[in-house]
Amino acid sequence: MTDRFEFDFSEPVENIVIFNLKGEITEIANDNFKREFNNFIEQGKKHFILNMRDVIYINSSGLGLLAGFLKNARKIDGEIKLAEVNKIIRNILEISKLTRVFELHDTLDSAINSAKISLDKNVY
Repeated sequence: MTDRFEFDFSEPVENIVIFNLKGEITEIANDNFKREFNNFIEQGKKHFILNMRDVIYINSSGLGLLAGFLKNARKIDGEIKLAEVNKIIRNILEISKLTRVFELHDTLDSAINSAKISLDKNVY
């Protein structure tokens, strides 16, 4: 299997970074993706949404990458929400028990609204 992975990111809501992921999340995806994620952490960003609509494959290295991102976000009282996870990837997340630690949303809008609620809770 040829490893192919692309991502881009945006900040449509203050302090909520959305990564749009595409392709295969494997060990090949780690370097650039990890660097960008860590750059946002260093900038003080705490709230992330991973839009997984176009993810077609994830292996154990990819699962480890997601778990590591969540660990780093939680160290600074942050969070990561997963949006638009397809059925195959959702099943892999369920088998690996990662659905217990990640909040999954059927739509990107739902994830954004949930992140906004979390931001509001952190204000007080």
